[in-house]
Amino acid sequence: MIMEILTAYVRKNSSIEDQKVKELGKVQFDIQAILSVIKKRNKPDDFIEPYGLDLQDTYLCKANISGALLQGANLQELT
Repeated sequence: MIMEILTAYVRKNSSIEDQKVKELGKVQFDIQAILSVIKKRNKPDDFIEPYGLDLQDTYLCKANISGALLQGANLQELT
């Protein structure tokens, strides 16, 4: 449930449709903070994310997501 709330916030506040977001040329501080939380989550090997992480249609240019567990994440139209 928490991951769904965090990813919904990212989708709403870092949409590829928002021209102001693109003009920054990088993700905003609050978006990077959320991505850092997502990146640090520990997922047991037998845990299946019910809906996966939905980050579709988001602007994540220059975001630091190295090492994030994104298996099964929806990254369609990611910029």
